[in-house]
Amino acid sequence: MQNINELALSSSAAAASTQRASASAALRASEGIQVVDLSGQPARAQIVRQGYDVPAVAIDQRRVDQIVGGLTQVPAVDLPRVLSQSVAAGTKVPVGTAVDLVLASRHRIPFNVFGNAHVDLANRNLDAIDPLLNDAAARNTLLTYSSANQVPAADRTRLITALQNVGVGVDDNDPNRTFGRAFDSARGALAFQG
Repeated sequence: MQNINELALSSSAAAASTQRASASAALRASEGIQVVDLSGQPARAQIVRQGYDVPAVAIDQRRVDQIVGGLTQVPAVDLPRVLSQSVAAGTKVPVGTAVDLVLASRHRIPFNVFGNAHVDLANRNLDAIDPLLNDAAARNTLLTYSSANQVPAADRTRLITALQNVGVGVDDNDPNRTFGRAFDSARGALAFQG
């Protein structure tokens, strides 16, 4: 005669085995995938930092919840953006290749990081024209056209007014204040907006 502990153990092992078998069968049937369960252990992430495995740490979830609950959420527009990286975008590199990123908040990135920045923006940061970028018509114009010479006259007039509202003058007779420079500068700032 089996004792109660043995019955409970064999009962829970049988239930777990049945659940695994039915889940595996359902997955195979629905997706045509064969699942091979080699162990009863859960998957374990292998995280490596500076060539060494990062040790697993026991966490008190109640304390984590208290800490996280007390944090203030950072608005998306204040999150850092990638300003540059050590490997050119789109370049394929071997797995494990280190890529250095330079991050900065939009309110710290000056317009003069762009080639040919409009002179009225050269000493200002990207967030200086947020009202323009939040204007639906101006934003649509900047997203629709890839260059200033493609912008139709009516959209151009509306965008010039929006630019003037954020302190950016347009004068096509002044090479530092052309519509093209203003358009390119605003479009560049838009790429960094959240």
